[in-house]
Amino acid sequence: MKLLIAILFFLVFCSNSMRAQQRPFIWVNQLDREQVLEKILREAWAKSSYDNHISNLKEAIAAHQNDADKFLRSIPLDWDNQKPGESPPFFYTTHIVDG
Repeated sequence: MKLLIAILFFLVFCSNSMRAQQRPFIWVNQLDREQVLEKILREAWAKSSYDNHISNLKEAIAAHQNDADKFLRSIPLDWDNQKPGESPPFFYTTHIVDG
């Protein structure tokens, strides 16, 4: 569930900036790109983080390809309040800890 929320947030938050990027891209500016790529190759923690992200992304893509409806309905959206021609709103939630 956390992965789905993270992917959705990433897609919504970054959709405009991604269009302006040259593909393939890493989510940094062009000046930092080479340093990031080098760090992924050189540093174990960066490679591990990158590999983990790619693995999670492949799982999410496979889940969507296997059953797109199930995948999309697992995103915390309020499908009952969807207006025609619009994306459904997110569920409104509150989190209360210890009462």
